[in-house]
Amino acid sequence: MSIGGWDGRVTARALRDKVERGIYMTANRIFLPQEALDAWLVEGKISLEDDLLTLGDGSQLRLTAALRVLEEVAEGKDPHGLVGKVKTLEEIVGMSGEHCADSVILGDNAYQVAEGFLGEPVAESASGKDGDPFTRWFAEQ
Repeated sequence: MSIGGWDGRVTARALRDKVERGIYMTANRIFLPQEALDAWLVEGKISLEDDLLTLGDGSQLRLTAALRVLEEVAEGKDPHGLVGKVKTLEEIVGMSGEHCADSVILGDNAYQVAEGFLGEPVAESASGKDGDPFTRWFAEQ
């Protein structure tokens, strides 16, 4: 069974712990909060070169700047349907949104966001004999 795109070997509790820390994963992409990347870099768990993140097991993700929309803070309404979603900066600009620090302004609405990156597996590094290497690695963090 797959829960939210996670490999079935990851328990619901492990998934809930990841969500609480801001790490969201689907079958093809994962949102990585800036704070998590900073901590993993300091701990030597990952390496980063340009937009390519390499995990300790050699698996790689291509990173794109992204925002996780936490809540609408101006009117309490979400006419754009963004709360709970992850959008790239390019998508936000395409919607005529303006991003600054931990907020996005879109029309009359203001959203609180978490800054980070959207990671997509690099095809040749994502093939493993023992299941999805990304699921295993992130479950261990």
